[in-house]
Amino acid sequence: MKIYIGNLHHNASEIEIRGLFHDFGTILSILLYMDTSGRSTGYGYVIMKERKDGIAAIQKLNGINFMNQFLEIYGLE
Repeated sequence: MKIYIGNLHHNASEIEIRGLFHDFGTILSILLYMDTSGRSTGYGYVIMKERKDGIAAIQKLNGINFMNQFLEIYGLE
């Protein structure tokens, strides 16, 4: 399942995003968009192996305060 993550802090890293999602199931990939300085542009995607795991992650993580910003998380499939 492909999951959109928005309103990321500009210092958010793949390791920190993986830490948010790892308890929900198998992560196949994480894609964060960076600017030329290597800082997050504020959004990215997580691909989870199982749809049910993605849905659980969305339900628990959407709207949480992460690095002093409230995440916008929703499924794309």
